[in-house]
Amino acid sequence: MNRPLLLLVLSLTFGPLSAQEICNNGLDDDNNGLIDLNDSTACNCSNLAAGSTESLIPNPSFEDNNCLPTSWSQLNCATGWEQATTATSDYFNSDGYFPSMIPLPPPDGNGVAGLIMLPDWREYLGACLINPMLAGEQYSINFNVASAAPNGTFSGSTPIYFGPVAITIFGLANCVTFPINTTTCPEGQGWIELGSVVYTPTNSWSLQNITFTPTFDVATIMIGPPCDLPADYDSQGSYLPYFYIDNLLLAEDIPYDATIDPLGGWCTNDLVLQANPDSLTGDYQWYQGGVALVGETGLTLDISGNGSSLGTYQFRYQINDSICVTVPFDVELPPTPQPNFTISDPVGCAPHTTSFTNTTTGVVSSSCAWSFGDGITGTMCDTVITYDTPGTYDVTLTITSSEGCVGDTTFIAAVTVVAPPTAAFVPDLTQGCQPLTVQFTNSSTGTWTDCTWDFGDSGTSSVCDPTYTYADAGIYSVALSISTGGICGNDTIMDALIEVLPSPVLTPVADDPAGCRPHTVQFDQAINSGAAQLCTWTFGNGDGSSDCATTATYDQAGVFTVTLAVEGTNGCVSDTVLTDWITVYDLPTPDLSASVTAACPPFATTFTNTTPPGQSASCLWTFGDGGTSANCNPTYIYQVPGTYPVSLTVTSPQGCVQDTVFDPYITVYQPPVASFTVDDPTQCRYFPFTFTNTSIGSVDCTWDLGDMTTVAACNVVHTYAAAGIYDVELTVTSAEGCVDDTLMAAFITAIPEPIPLLVADTVQGCEPLAIQFTNLTVPTDVAQADWTFGDGVASTANDPAHIYQQDGTYSVGLTITAPSGCVSDTLFPAYITAWDLPEPALLATPTIGCPPLSVEFTNATPTGQTTSVLWNFGDGTGTDDPEPTHLYPFTGIYDVSLTVVSPLGCVGDSTFPAAVTVLGKPAADFLFGPAGADVYWPRYDLIDASSPDAVQWWWSFGEDGILGTDSTQNTSFIFPGEDAAEYPVTLIVADSNGCLDTTMRVLPIDGVLTVHIPNSFTPNGDGVNDVFAPVVRDAVPGSYRLTIFDRWGQEQFTSTDTALGWDGNIGGTAAKQDVYVWRLEVLGVRNTETQERIGHVTLLR
Repeated sequence: MNRPLLLLVLSLTFGPLSAQEICNNGLDDDNNGLIDLNDSTACNCSNLAAGSTESLIPNPSFEDNNCLPTSWSQLNCATGWEQATTATSDYFNSDGYFPSMIPLPPPDGNGVAGLIMLPDWREYLGACLINPMLAGEQYSINFNVASAAPNGTFSGSTPIYFGPVAITIFGLANCVTFPINTTTCPEGQGWIELGSVVYTPTNSWSLQNITFTPTFDVATIMIGPPCDLPADYDSQGSYLPYFYIDNLLLAEDIPYDATIDPLGGWCTNDLVLQANPDSLTGDYQWYQGGVALVGETGLTLDISGNGSSLGTYQFRYQINDSICVTVPFDVELPPTPQPNFTISDPVGCAPHTTSFTNTTTGVVSSSCAWSFGDGITGTMCDTVITYDTPGTYDVTLTITSSEGCVGDTTFIAAVTVVAPPTAAFVPDLTQGCQPLTVQFTNSSTGTWTDCTWDFGDSGTSSVCDPTYTYADAGIYSVALSISTGGICGNDTIMDALIEVLPSPVLTPVADDPAGCRPHTVQFDQAINSGAAQLCTWTFGNGDGSSDCATTATYDQAGVFTVTLAVEGTNGCVSDTVLTDWITVYDLPTPDLSASVTAACPPFATTFTNTTPPGQSASCLWTFGDGGTSANCNPTYIYQVPGTYPVSLTVTSPQGCVQDTVFDPYITVYQPPVASFTVDDPTQCRYFPFTFTNTSIGSVDCTWDLGDMTTVAACNVVHTYAAAGIYDVELTVTSAEGCVDDTLMAAFITAIPEPIPLLVADTVQGCEPLAIQFTNLTVPTDVAQADWTFGDGVASTANDPAHIYQQDGTYSVGLTITAPSGCVSDTLFPAYITAWDLPEPALLATPTIGCPPLSVEFTNATPTGQTTSVLWNFGDGTGTDDPEPTHLYPFTGIYDVSLTVVSPLGCVGDSTFPAAVTVLGKPAADFLFGPAGADVYWPRYDLIDASSPDAVQWWWSFGEDGILGTDSTQNTSFIFPGEDAAEYPVTLIVADSNGCLDTTMRVLPIDGVLTVHIPNSFTPNGDGVNDVFAPVVRDAVPGSYRLTIFDRWGQEQFTSTDTALGWDGNIGGTAAKQDVYVWRLEVLGVRNTETQERIGHVTLLR
């Protein structure tokens, strides 16, 4: 295993250690979710046994050795085994070198082999067979394998898991001298692949088997990785795919086998499984579903006696650790019989004989049991039965199969036995009046299927219980014939007589079947046949009469149905219904409407006849003022105020007459008379003029004031917008909407007022702002001027001056009084603008922090107030950068000033006291001890020596804390002890404000003299163990001296260079195989005196 960069100390296994699956205890020993035989990886074995107890491979379990391994790459120490290629394979023995990651215990003894599987470094185990394998014969190689991932480090990191790989055996026809010159697949060297097994790596031992039949005689084998390695089989960091192999047994196969016979049956509850192995040698075990049935280790398994369930059972007999036979047997539910049978004659007349035939299929019937429903049973599978009593019978057949399973089938109403019939019937009436309805009830006895009736008047029926109506009077003979459809022989007949009596024949009459309400009708009855002894009338209006000649009065309109019933002297009654015989017309219901019922005179209105449609054949109107009309929808004009009744008389198409009067219905209103006055018709334009309505009968008024102004009010106050002379007109409306108007020409005179005007020498500027105002009023003759400046100050000067102290926009007012006494004022809105000085504001982020503190300043002056800035940071520096970042290196409290120039040129400045605070910070320091930590005790105690204001501590060990971290104030740490080294230790501290300080020291781990010396070497030129050289660590340079003596004390070799060992030569001549004495003198880096060691080494040839 001489692979570059791979150190000798390997400690990281391929996967986590786990328990080995025990295949016959019913438990999941390795916790992989698979129990016993279901864990095929752990419980796999072959039924092919070796033809000889001896393996064809010498030393199959690596127990024999010619030397004990002291390190890697020493497979040749195992007797009979060779390093197969120049990629060095390994041998381990617990009496010599035995890495800790090998799963314990080894499968067989103390020795195991190991190999790497990498694309460019494939290690193989090679051996020359004791006897060659013969072409055409079948052979098996069984071996144990486990895997690990040695990486040469001690990091404790999570291991890398490699995927499945085909472990492969190669063969050659003759024995060769190993190793062959390759570090990859040996096929290019003439080797032939014989077989392989796919193995999923795990860090526990598992048994693998390769069965193959060589096509040539094989004398030499090698076993190891396949030629086609999986893609993930490469170095992953410092992890390598590594495998341990032990107990390789190669022999010709002898197959073993076994069978299972079922005894008894499932349905009979006596099922026993009998195993029949072809060899009685070995251990037996029964399983269900692959899980061991603990305690079942005999040749039989009592399924029924154990109360076991259906399913798959396995019998395994174990020849040895690798050879076994596993035979499955499925215990399934046998088919249950589904009985079936046929009946020759299922229906018959008593006594009835029929035959039954068993037609059951699918199972072999061992017995039959019949139940025929009449208390009779039978056991013949085909039989004949006679039924004496009429009835319906269920038949049941029960079948027992040859496997003891029982099933039954029942045919419901399978057999019907009928009795012979006798015809009979009963009518509910034998005499009655025409039409006569008779209900016939069939009272025949026995069983029948068909009924035929003859009612004596040519009427027939096939209904067994019919209802029949006789229309004519007479005497009728009725016959019933019944039949069984041929089941029980001939038909039978019964006769009976029915008498139908005659009923009276009716002819009712009415003298006047139609008229207007109230309407009186004379009714009478003419009997055509049969003397009447009683009449009963109903007239359809709730009234009736028992007189055959009678009258009826109809008060309501409508169509009426009349009924008459007459009883003859024989007691028979006839009746008749005269549907819609009498019609009574309703009187018309006059109604009217008018387009206008109330208005001012004169007005025309149109009257509408709203009598329901179809009721008006002619109309007659009277209008209440002496006027009339025969038009059904007339128009009439009313001239005189007053109220008037209206009447309408209507004649219907049937000649029915009705009138209606609406009183009062029409109203003619009285109109108003318009007039008005004004308080003062001549005054200043802006004074209000008061108009007063003096009209008679007015409720609404509308004024036209002569200046395009109209007002809808009866008393109006109005101010004219312009001076002038105006006409005034008043229009009045009465409560009923009648209108009158009056006009007064040139009635109003509005005197004009002055027009205030002004000008300012300037209208905008920065505060304070001085303004000179000038009065430009038209006309210029002003009696008095009154000014307001919009800031609460006023003046009566004609041309005043004013100063605005605050920023803002101001409206200016001017009021002028003319000599006529008319006053006018004007407001000049937003006339003056005094600009505000900008108000500097700032944001600082952060405002407090640890030194050096970088602060970002933001000009927070309101938007639009800044065109340029000037900053003063309070530490003697400043800038005109709009958004500066300033670094405060020293602790302190700083005032910050900001000067801002607005876009209008106005300047503002502000100072912000204590705007920035720079805090103090702690001082980090620590002490360490004890002095002289070394690789055997690489520990240091670390004591915080920082300033008292430190409240938090963070330690890191190694570069960037790769070795570990801690957050306690005082701590200790154990550094790696593989080699002498120096490690940085960093302490970061923080005070209560979160301010940090850092310090770092480098702590040394001293070396300790360590010596490893082999006890044998083999200087045979194969590149493996050719040189005897002690491994020395942490020695003082120049202090090393190695001397070799023969058994007589003669000095044979001396070296003062740790890299120069003894190659087994003395004076250029190969030393003989023997035991030699060595002496080593060396001074350790921490020692004051030279160390001397003496021992023995065996030189092997």
